[in-house]
Amino acid sequence: MHRLDSRLKLVMVSVLIAAVFSAPGFVQLSVLAALTLALMALSAIAPVVWWRGLWFFRWFFLFTLVLHLLFTPGHTLFGIEFLSQDGLKTGLTVILRLCLAVCLASLLSLTVDASCLARAGVDLLRPLARFGIPVERWGAFFLLILNFLPLLRQELNALVPRARALASAGFRQRLDGLRDLLSTLLFRLCDHADTWALQMARGESVQSPCPAVKLKPLPVFVQIVVSCGVFGVVGVLWLWR
Repeated sequence: MHRLDSRLKLVMVSVLIAAVFSAPGFVQLSVLAALTLALMALSAIAPVVWWRGLWFFRWFFLFTLVLHLLFTPGHTLFGIEFLSQDGLKTGLTVILRLCLAVCLASLLSLTVDASCLARAGVDLLRPLARFGIPVERWGAFFLLILNFLPLLRQELNALVPRARALASAGFRQRLDGLRDLLSTLLFRLCDHADTWALQMARGESVQSPCPAVKLKPLPVFVQIVVSCGVFGVVGVLWLWR
């Protein structure tokens, strides 16, 4: 997965996410789940990484399930009037779709660095440049956003020890400490933004906090086989529908 072409992975993940949300039944959704698990296994990324990504959305998943359980019309659950059995099934199906979408999006972000992902998007949208659309500028902005997110996480992690020290302080001290932490974070981010602006003004490339990993790409034949397999499964499911 790490050695596949970035443009192919961007299109492949987009098609799979669209298929996940448009699958009409549980059987088609199960096939897409099996295909997603196979791609996750090919990425050779530790399972704990996927679990952390899903655990981050745990309250959103729970809120979605509760809403369907309480407000979806249908048969009652365990004879309780305000609990819906159909809502439970629908809520679990929606959560499964969301989990697959999160895993597929993570599959793209974990196997493609920011610069390659931005370049892949520019290459795919390049035909729009004939109509006067600034595709290259969009790609530059997208690259800055992708580089800013890990930078923000890096700065937040640097402030974690100071934030933990405020746990034993009084209410007034906590407010003052949080104000200082927020101002420190903003000043650091502004410094990084100034540095990036100077680099761009000089025509230099912006230094990403996550350096790109250079890997030898897979042969074209292998990439064609993988893409035909993935798009073939999606095509069969669409015809089956």
